[in-house]
Order: sequence, then C-alpha cells, then structure tokens
Amino acid sequence: MNSPAPTSQIGEAMHPAPRAMRYAVFASPKSGTTWVQRLLSAHPQVHCAESRAFGRYFDPHNPTAVHLSIEQLVHTMRAYYHPPAGIDPDRFYDDMLFNMVDAIGHTATRASGKPVYGEKITPFRGTAGAVIDRLHAYKPELRFVHLVRDPRDVIVSGFVHQANIRTNSGHPQADHYRDCLKQQIVDNDILDAALDIWLDCASAASKGLDRFDHAMMLRYEDLLADPRAHSARLLNFIGAEAADADRCVERASFRALSGGRDEGEEDRASFFRKGVAGDWVNWLSADQTARIVDQASSLMIEFGYAVEVQA
Repeated sequence: MNSPAPTSQIGEAMHPAPRAMRYAVFASPKSGTTWVQRLLSAHPQVHCAESRAFGRYFDPHNPTAVHLSIEQLVHTMRAYYHPPAGIDPDRFYDDMLFNMVDAIGHTATRASGKPVYGEKITPFRGTAGAVIDRLHAYKPELRFVHLVRDPRDVIVSGFVHQANIRTNSGHPQADHYRDCLKQQIVDNDILDAALDIWLDCASAASKGLDRFDHAMMLRYEDLLADPRAHSARLLNFIGAEAADADRCVERASFRALSGGRDEGEEDRASFFRKGVAGDWVNWLSADQTARIVDQASSLMIEFGYAVEVQA
C-alpha cells in the first residue's frame, strides 16, 4: 500500500498535468484586448478566454456584473474550508487557486479541441503588480504578451464606455454623462480613474517583460497599422501556426466586430466604437493632456509613444 505523498511534495502530487494556460495577454482595460481575444480565438488551434483568475478583488456594486477574482474566492474559502492536518495552509490554498485555473483551462481545451489555451488579463484596479506575481508563480515559463495602447486613447475609450453604462443604468448623473458624450468632453473623475488603472497596469507589465523568460510587447497601434504582420508574430510567439493569420485578421476585423462599419465610422453607443488610433485629440483638452503626460511620460516613452501636450 502506497504511503501518502510527503507534505513537501503535495503541490506536485496535486497537479500532475501541465499547466493549462500557455500564454497570457496582459493589458489595461480598453487597450484592444477584446479585439485580440477574438482574433486569437478565430485560429483553429487557439482559444483565448478570461477567467479573472488573479488579484484579490471583489466589487458587488459594479453596474454590469459583479467583479470577483478566483483568487478572492479562494481567499474567502479560508474562513470555512481548511486543509488536511499537517499541510501548510498557504501552499494548500495556492494549489487550490492554481488548480481551479487549470480546471477552467482544461475544460475549455477539451470542449473546443484547441490545444493552445490562454487568457486575456485586464487586472482590476490596484491589483496589477499582484497579478504579475501570481501569474509568474503559476507558470514561470508562460508566454507573456503585454498589449499596450496610448493612455490618452485608453482614457477616451474608457470614458465613452463608462459614460454609456452610466447613461443607460439610471445613474444619478446620467444627464451629465449624456451631455459629455454629445460634446466630446471627458469627465475628469473618470479620466483620473482610467489613468490610475493604466499606470498600474503599464508599470506592472514593464516589470513582467523582464521577469518572464518568454515575453513580447505588442502595441495596439502597430497591430492596427499592419494586422497581418503583427498577428503572425503573435501567433508564432504563443506556439500557433502563423499561416492562419489572414483568417484571424478577417474574422476579427473592425467591420466584422462592429456589425459592418468601417474603421473610423463611429458609433458612440457601441463597445466597438471607432477602431482608430489618435482619437484622443478630439476629446481631451490641453490641460487634460498635460496632466496625463505629466504622470505617464516615462512609461509612454518606454513604450514608444510621443508625449505631445497639445490637444
């Protein structure tokens, strides 16, 4: 009769299968992650999902859906689900978290028949550094992709998205946000929140590019300018056939995602609003642009963005 695995081996015993997640696309929200997710999932070998795995975060009041990470769920379970006697609790709950993430990934892989599974990750506010730490602990050999977009466009896109939600959900200031949308004015409170999230994500991703052995940066603007070349580069990086890049680009084109509109043809009520770069010049004031650049210039320069301050 075999003896139980020693405590020092419990982690290895609990997850003999390879980690489910092969790659992660890490970005600030409104950086093009949904576009990239659809593009990758159009490939016959690739599935790109979103489980909100890492980062301790819970917000039951978010208007579109409860915000809850799997890590926060596991942390909550500590109050009533206890490990077997003699097992280190921290190690046990780490195993539980990582195995939950794997269960989701392996289930998706079996269902889709696609062997290259990964996730898009847009960390909840204030959790980006912790997400990188957890992601690295989960799988150091992960293929790490940092998708980055000019923070000025991220802020405008994020504002329009939030203003639409608040206008349509009975927010007390719905009329204010409706007027902002009509006049192309970005509310300063939402600007500050979106900038804070971008800075958190960009700073964490900068460290992630150095931390993971397999890492690449992909700029939204470059993908927009030459989707075929950069899609092929991305597919090759995550271990999929780059020859299928044309198919992916076509199925995830702005026309396909927006329901028939061309890039630049705006629908402010749509999640896929305009599909262009540089639209911030039509929305941000000179003072707002200067404030963004003042806080984000070092990261903007690192990622190849000019730091003009005139809107």
